[in-house]
Amino acid sequence: MAYDYATEKPNLFTDDGQRILMATRDASRDLIKSAGAFSLGRLMDATVSLAVGGAGTWPMMAAVDRLIEMGELVRVNDEGGTQYWLYSTTKIGDR
Repeated sequence: MAYDYATEKPNLFTDDGQRILMATRDASRDLIKSAGAFSLGRLMDATVSLAVGGAGTWPMMAAVDRLIEMGELVRVNDEGGTQYWLYSTTKIGDR
């Protein structure tokens, strides 16, 4: 079974899902401040280190997709494997 945002999105509105979303948001902001952009793999490494309860890959990918949906992140490049996709923000003050 492949990742499907529509299937994973409702899980973001649970208590654990909100914790994953917030940890992902905070880690993405830190990475953007330090480098201007980040790969999905690097974000996942950073988010796991925030101890979000052993969240799997799909909940984290759903959190990234939700942040894109909310306008917090933009996908800059989606070449190569998913872990190499690059993300940043459209909010100049956040860089």
